[in-house]
Amino acid sequence: AQLFREAAEAGHIKAMRQLARLYSEDNGVSRDLRASIGWYRKAVAGAIAAAGSETLMRPLGRAWFEVTLSDLGATYRLSAESPDQEVIEWFRSLAMRKILPGVEFMEWVYREGRGAPRDPVEADRWRHVMHPPVSAEERARRSEEYKSKCVDNVPRSGTIEWCRFMRHWK
Repeated sequence: AQLFREAAEAGHIKAMRQLARLYSEDNGVSRDLRASIGWYRKAVAGAIAAAGSETLMRPLGRAWFEVTLSDLGATYRLSAESPDQEVIEWFRSLAMRKILPGVEFMEWVYREGRGAPRDPVEADRWRHVMHPPVSAEERARRSEEYKSKCVDNVPRSGTIEWCRFMRHWK
């Protein structure tokens, strides 16, 4: 943990993320969600500054950026901290591109009223970005198909993955 701290304090972006992870997982340092959030924020801000734009992320790669924001979002959910507008904009940027960690975080912000006023309608709007609402007729059709192919997630025909997926739509 000490080496990650030294590298993070020297401005190494990947070390910032690793230190944040150590704090959130109680791994080598005492669990401190506030410190974890702080280091995740520094890592993301550093990556944005290095790239010049959050959409480029070339120095570290888009996957690194998305995973780091996903970890930051998970840490916010565990903590009592509320995200500020800068963090919400980072996630909104992902959500607008239909990237799951962004969409889930925006739904959480509005559902829980953390960082924005509680608004169940807005929360549902964000959820529907990735999971559009399904008509009653389509739900009934999927339920019948599920019953004909699966019993307690075990396939009568088809694959176990299909049964697990379709359980969500029953």
